[in-house]
This record gives sequence, C-alpha cells and structure tokens, in this order.
Amino acid sequence: MTIDYRAAAGAYARGHAEMTPATIDQVVALCADGIVFHDPFNDTVGKPALRHIFADMFKSTKNPRTTVEAVYGEGQAWMIKWRFSAGIPVVGDLDVPGVTELTLDASGLVTRHYDYWDSGPEIYGRLPGIGTIVRAVKKRLAAASRP
Repeated sequence: MTIDYRAAAGAYARGHAEMTPATIDQVVALCADGIVFHDPFNDTVGKPALRHIFADMFKSTKNPRTTVEAVYGEGQAWMIKWRFSAGIPVVGDLDVPGVTELTLDASGLVTRHYDYWDSGPEIYGRLPGIGTIVRAVKKRLAAASRP
C-alpha cells in the first residue's frame, strides 16, 4: 500500500485550521503515539500531552484561529505556513505568522511537530515591565545604520 504523504500533511493542516474543542481528538488521531511536539513554550512527547496543549489553548485564549497559507514538502518531510490569531490575557490580540515542520512515519502519521514563530515581540514584548526590556534589547541588537 502506497501512502499519500501530501494528503496526510494536508489533513493535519486542515485539522488545525478547523480545530474546535470538540475536534481536538480528530487532530490528535492523525499523530503517532510518540508524537514529539515543540513550540516556543512547550516540549512534549505523546498524544495525551499534545491533546492537553490543544485543550489548554482553547481555555487560555479567546477565539483562537489558525489560517493555513501553504503546505509544501515531499516524502515524509512537510512544512505548513500559517497565521495564528487569538486574544490573550495581558498581551491582547495576537496575530502571528509561523511555520510548522512535520515529520510523518511510514503510515502517514505525524511523529514530529515543530512550530517556529517569534514569541519575543509578539508575547514578551507586550508584557508590562518585561516588554520595555525586550524592546531595548531588540533596539540595541539591531543594525547600527539603516539605509
């Protein structure tokens, strides 16, 4: 049996775009038991941990939404380009671009989900007190001369 990895990656991407509290288990079902998940705030292994992260997203944010912009790759390696928006306490409205790196196993299940996005200005830069420090460091590290 030949696995359609493009379809598997696309189904996972659609699952995120359409996810609600009621459909979390459908997305988690597209993953292998030992799924490794990483984002700027989490490093977990296993379906129960992944399910907890997704459920917590709906509890701790207002109107979370992922918009998938592109899915590309080949074989068992895929990338999903997306935008995530939500209301976050203390931070306010968030609208952040990012990319997910996926690895699929021989049966098309997700074994590795790594999210890449810049939490510095999007989260830490907006926090009272810490935000001032983050902005100062960013300014200090920026190129000295601008065209």
